[in-house]
Amino acid sequence: MKLIKHLAVLLAGIVIMASCQKEYSIETGSAGGRATGTLKDSLGDCQPITLRGIYFVDSTLTDSNYVILQVNVTVPGSYTITTDLQNGYGFRDTGFFLAPGLTRIKLKAVGRPTLPVTSDFTVTFGNSFCIFSVPAISGITAPAAVYTLSGTANNCTNAVVQGTYTLGTALNASNTVSIQVNVTQVGTYVISTSQTNGMIFLGNGTFNATGIQSVTLRGSGTPVKVGANAIPVTAGGTTCAFTVNVVGGSINFADSAWQFTQGSKVFHGTIDSVAFSKLNGIDVLQLYGLTYNTGDSLFVLGIGMTSSNIQSGTYNTSTFAAFNFSDVKDSTIYQANPTTISPLVNLSIVLNYDAATKIAQGTFTGTAQNAAKASVPITLGKFKAVLP
Repeated sequence: MKLIKHLAVLLAGIVIMASCQKEYSIETGSAGGRATGTLKDSLGDCQPITLRGIYFVDSTLTDSNYVILQVNVTVPGSYTITTDLQNGYGFRDTGFFLAPGLTRIKLKAVGRPTLPVTSDFTVTFGNSFCIFSVPAISGITAPAAVYTLSGTANNCTNAVVQGTYTLGTALNASNTVSIQVNVTQVGTYVISTSQTNGMIFLGNGTFNATGIQSVTLRGSGTPVKVGANAIPVTAGGTTCAFTVNVVGGSINFADSAWQFTQGSKVFHGTIDSVAFSKLNGIDVLQLYGLTYNTGDSLFVLGIGMTSSNIQSGTYNTSTFAAFNFSDVKDSTIYQANPTTISPLVNLSIVLNYDAATKIAQGTFTGTAQNAAKASVPITLGKFKAVLP
């Protein structure tokens, strides 16, 4: 099982060094009177996130566009929970948790999609973060069809899953599933699953005839765990499900990956999420990656920029960079950032960025702090990531 720690907490020192102001929590903006808690369950996995609404390009999002988020509240209080901004829109909610425990909230979409692409959003609360995907599609103006899904809640009739599903590998055009629907009135349709194990499936088009029809849903996203996944589909007031099997893969530095050595131990894995966005007013290149095969540890690298563009150069964790490697118990194994001062650590990161190919790659070496608060050497570190 994976347990993910949010980069914003790791980069708190970057904000301090950059602004010389009091540190503010990314989800509260204040140091007191605020709720605390986590987006994770007792095993360290993200609680289910349910996507609602259809996201049309160049259309202002409405009250029908939102995600249902489950928060495990530790200390009640006021909260503001937001995602990053992707493709012209994001999600946000402000309120007050009255009691501790698991609470469902609605993050409302704000803005309008600009491109017909699938975007990965990062939502944070306390020291936890989760990632969910939202596909945006071109607008549909014709009357909507009336139809129901064929099958039962646990089984879509004659579902056919195509493509290979590999841990840490983004889905492509070969990853599709065909399901059956019963059309009683012709017209347009949009069918989308909620995100399951980092994957989402969506199909849209027009039914020109009534009766049993086959619909192809296109997959997107990146699987984060190996195993069989029952993926529910809800449309036309009905629900069915199909199964996608995710297998392990091999690490490949021709694509997006990371690795480093500490003593006799070698750690490596894929880079599953890449973002360049503002955190507390600072433009930060953010790389997230799980360990290969097991997915039980998380690699996080953050590099703060002094401008709105990614710049090649050498960055240091004593100023504008941060490194963290944590386990399934959300415990830090190794870390280096501007707030890690006892013992003093120093990790140097060399970044090369090609704006034409959008490939960021580099090396890192130096010292980090281990779980026992001792300084240890980090060697042979390297990474490569393709920005969206």
